[in-house]
Amino acid sequence: MDFNFSHKAQNIDFCLKAVNSYNKALKTLTQADFSELHLEVLQDLIRVFLDLGETAKAQELQRRGTDLLRRLLDECKSPEKKKQLALKFAPFEQLTVDLAVQLGEMVQALELVEQGKNACLAWLLDTGSDESPAWEEMKQLLNSTTAIVY
Repeated sequence: MDFNFSHKAQNIDFCLKAVNSYNKALKTLTQADFSELHLEVLQDLIRVFLDLGETAKAQELQRRGTDLLRRLLDECKSPEKKKQLALKFAPFEQLTVDLAVQLGEMVQALELVEQGKNACLAWLLDTGSDESPAWEEMKQLLNSTTAIVY
């Protein structure tokens, strides 16, 4: 048991040092001057907060990151650059789903997953439409011969 406690304490210590380092990086790699790098650091910091069980802090950073990612995507003039940026930050979208699951918001998590899947399909198939149904619409599509797959 002592080893397990010691290992957990070392992990927490490592995570706290990581939080400190990431916060320093965010001060240097500002959102205004280094948007993509700032978002990468936010992404890593959210993972650490989730590992520490600090969901409120992770949620606040997720909101900031989502706002930044949306702004970056909206500012993209080139469809190809927009696609590259969205694919680069697909793990950020997965963190958003993970956070919703950790908070017990399963319907929101399912809707986010559906949106992500449809966005990827729209890019791959070049359809231009990534509309996704809400949970109420999804429930209407389910019956004894259909399933939701994630």
